Amino acid sequence: YTTEVVLNLVIKHILRQYRKRDINFLDDFNNTKEVDKKLEINNLNERISIEIKRGLDYRDSIEKLNDDTTMSDLQDFIVHEIYREILLKHIKEINANIGDIKTKSVDELHYDFYNSLDLNKIFVELYNEITSYFDVKDFNEANIAWIIISYFFEICDIGAKNDNAD
Repeated sequence: YTTEVVLNLVIKHILRQYRKRDINFLDDFNNTKEVDKKLEINNLNERISIEIKRGLDYRDSIEKLNDDTTMSDLQDFIVHEIYREILLKHIKEINANIGDIKTKSVDELHYDFYNSLDLNKIFVELYNEITSYFDVKDFNEANIAWIIISYFFEICDIGAKNDNAD
């Protein structure tokens, strides 16, 4: 039971939900103001912001996995493995002493290095890394990666939570 298997289970689940989804285009997202503020705090460009907002339509699809260990495994894989390693790589590039930060949490890394990080580059790398694990190779894979990123962005597992960091 590998992390790749978990990711592919999630992909298949999202694709099944995608086919059933009826998006109400007359309704705004429930927490648009919070997400907009977080997009601004993270200084994300318009293209990435649009992809994150679009991915929010499928939040419920991912939340249906919350009762399952699949969701916990997905969070460990995406946030604590892939995303954390990308953060560490970017922090190392700004000449930070990587040895001192290897034990810090994702939240601590955001707090300590918020002003030094280009989260646009980090999110693009995260997107590319997630899609590299997909068994499903079709048009939907791009959307699925953004759905996963959007979910973890909205619940504040990835991206800086506030601009009080320094």
